[in-house]
Amino acid sequence: MHLVFSISVLFLTTVSCNDKVIIADSSKGVYPTLNYLKHLNNFLKKLNPYPANFTLQYLPVCEVTDEKGYRKLCFDSTELDAACTQKYIKGNFLPTILCFNEYPDTPSLEKCVERSIDCSEEAAGVTLNIKKCAHSNEGQNLMKKARKALPMLNKTPNGFINKKATLFNKAPKEQLCGLKSLKSQEACQPCRRS
Repeated sequence: MHLVFSISVLFLTTVSCNDKVIIADSSKGVYPTLNYLKHLNNFLKKLNPYPANFTLQYLPVCEVTDEKGYRKLCFDSTELDAACTQKYIKGNFLPTILCFNEYPDTPSLEKCVERSIDCSEEAAGVTLNIKKCAHSNEGQNLMKKARKALPMLNKTPNGFINKKATLFNKAPKEQLCGLKSLKSQEACQPCRRS
C-alpha cells in the first residue's frame, strides 16, 4: 500500500507519469507557494504534448495518508528534514520531498538530495547545508514558521486542496532535477535509483 505522499521513481529507463504528485512545502508560506504553482501552471499550459495523467496537489508542511485513508502530520524529525531540504534545495523542493518520502523504501536524506539535483553541481554543498540546518535551531524555526501557515485541516478536511484545485492540475516539470530547460523525457524524471 502506497502512502499518498509518494511518486513513482525512475528505474533507470522506466518513466511513469501516471501517479499523483503531491508537494509538501515547509519553507514557504501558503500564498507564495500558490503564486509559484500558478506561474508554473501558466508555463505548462504551453507545453505540447503534456502527460495527460499527471495531477498536482499541495499539502503544507508534511502530511501523509495511511493505509486506512486517515490523514496525519509526519513525525517532527521528518518534518524538520523536509523544511531544511526545501530551503537549501533552492526552490526545487518537489523532487526532493517526494524522493525523501518514497515508500516503502525511504532513502537517506543525503541520497535523496543526490537524486533530486543530480543535474546540478551543488549536490555536496546542499547536502551539508541541509544536515547542519536539521541539527540546529534553524530547522526548528523553519518548522514553526511552516506550522503557522497550516490551514485548519481538522475543521475542513482537505479544504485547502478543494478550494484551490484548479491551480493544481499540472506538475511543475521545469523544476524537476533542477533543470534549467526542458529536454523531452528528462522533465519527467524527478528521482533516480543508484
